Amino acid sequence: MRLGVDDILLKELYHKSSLNSNLSQRELPDLESEIIPLFHRLLLLMTVDGTVHAKEIDLCRKIGLQMGLNLLAIEEILKTASIGKASLLTPEFISNTFKTYYN
Repeated sequence: MRLGVDDILLKELYHKSSLNSNLSQRELPDLESEIIPLFHRLLLLMTVDGTVHAKEIDLCRKIGLQMGLNLLAIEEILKTASIGKASLLTPEFISNTFKTYYN
């Protein structure tokens, strides 16, 4: 039992999330100014354990592209995250990086 969740409930939750994991079926906000904070939250989840794995970076890249974000901005942000500078992943840094590539 982890965090008060038994194995049966954990398997049930995993199964439900696996069935609904196709991002193309999910609705995103229309405005990029609302999508970028979602990407930032994803980055925070990736760095929460203090270690950034290659699979996490690949997944963040894939999700960012599916969100319709600029690949060059995504790559710059992921590069910063991957070299252990998670503390630099502030909302301002993320926003300014996207602004740089969209202007």
